[in-house]
Amino acid sequence: MLKIDFNNIVVRHNGRTISIAQHWEQTEDGTFLNTQEILDLGTSGSDYDGDPVWFNGTVDGLINALEAIKWETQ
Repeated sequence: MLKIDFNNIVVRHNGRTISIAQHWEQTEDGTFLNTQEILDLGTSGSDYDGDPVWFNGTVDGLINALEAIKWETQ
């Protein structure tokens, strides 16, 4: 059986909606982190057409991804 858990944080920056997400999968073999990403959802929260910025499980990885999104939305 596969179970997916989602952890999302949504923030606003320069009138745009930014989603920070972690997706975990639970399988018969255990639980593991599947996805960590930041996505610019645009001004209405649903008009995005860009690619997500992936980050690893480190603070530096998260900071770098946030900086990349910040520069994209300026």
